[in-house]
Amino acid sequence: MGVPELTMLIKCLSHYCDMLWEYDCSSGKIFIHYDLIAKEYENSSYTVNELIRLFKNEFHISVNELIRDKYLNEKYLKSFFEENKSYEEFEIQFATDNSRLIWYCVRVERIADVIIVSGKNMYNEFKERSIYNSVKGSFENVTSIDVRIGSCVVVHSKRTLSHPAKTYDYNNTMKMFVDKYTAEDDKESLKNELSLDYVVKRLEEENVYNIYVNVISASDKKSCKKVTFSYTDKSKSFITFSTVNMDEIVTRYERMLKDLKRKSRNDMLTGVYNRNFYESNIKNQSFTGGVAIFDIDNFKLCNDTNGHGAGDDLLVRVSQIIKSEITDNGKLIRYGGDEFLLLIPGASSSVLEKTLNRIQKSVRNSNLNETDGFTVSLSVGGVIAKNETAQEAAYRADRLMYRAKSKKNDVVTEQNQFAYNGGECYGSAQKILIADD
Repeated sequence: MGVPELTMLIKCLSHYCDMLWEYDCSSGKIFIHYDLIAKEYENSSYTVNELIRLFKNEFHISVNELIRDKYLNEKYLKSFFEENKSYEEFEIQFATDNSRLIWYCVRVERIADVIIVSGKNMYNEFKERSIYNSVKGSFENVTSIDVRIGSCVVVHSKRTLSHPAKTYDYNNTMKMFVDKYTAEDDKESLKNELSLDYVVKRLEEENVYNIYVNVISASDKKSCKKVTFSYTDKSKSFITFSTVNMDEIVTRYERMLKDLKRKSRNDMLTGVYNRNFYESNIKNQSFTGGVAIFDIDNFKLCNDTNGHGAGDDLLVRVSQIIKSEITDNGKLIRYGGDEFLLLIPGASSSVLEKTLNRIQKSVRNSNLNETDGFTVSLSVGGVIAKNETAQEAAYRADRLMYRAKSKKNDVVTEQNQFAYNGGECYGSAQKILIADD
């Protein structure tokens, strides 16, 4: 390629690039034809090291060391001649002195005895592409309208298109859509509001034009679509037209709210109700029925011996055993670290005692103690609440649980048909203390 042809090529490339350099192997210098960042240094030659210092000191641009060592040196440029390479492309990211992020796509190409280095900042395109890829799942359709000729083409659709990339007349397409999928009373106004002339007129008044359309499907199912129009380019030759099913968004947010509500009231580890749920919904409410506090014996030993993972597993397995022994109306709450609170509305002392005995027996008969090297059991305090707050009943149950724990492997049962010894009557086969005031 001769000098005139090369000059013409460089002139043409400058319209599509943000930087255009020419490396001369014989002189070892780079001539800056065009550079959007360093405009005042155009039409001058510099060595590679001079350019590196220039961009570092003048524009405070720093590049990753690995990228610099691989590409930003004279050895890399000379390799095109030594290894007879024709071209290479790579990407490079850096920030300018005003904290503006630059993401260059760089092409290095050998032409005769020189190397042309061209680059274009693709940051905005990458950013828009990333945003588009992140949110496109929310759109039913994204369509591009060519304002100049009134045509449109679908660029994204959740449905499989029979003729992808086919060009349609926009106004005719909208008329057919309105006639087929909207209510009779809405047809005339929608045809006007969706017409290209009206859309262009609205976009002269505002950057984004939104319209909500009530759609009736072939199966007579009704839904609301949000239709959005906005210009794609500065010359206002193309309009992006997107549709969103508002019913899907509402359903999605309802699911999210339901999930958030569940997470806010359920313990993340065991799945039972958490302390926050108790404090917000139960603590100060009047309650009648059985209330019990469970404490896992030797829990600290489990953590110290086998690690916190084993402790977490023990909490999950114990909570599952308790849940398996209570009815649907019972509420199990993770009350503290290794403590659980059980509320059984309307339960009598006999029902509560039988339930606690079943739970204790199930824990003893489980395989929790097979390989852990220590005994897992529960200390339990139970009371019958009568028109008192759940907090008051839980406090009494907690005190009884600690009395049960102090008896270690003894079982303490307190019922109003026994004679009390300081409020307690002791047995030897269980470790449950129940009070019926």
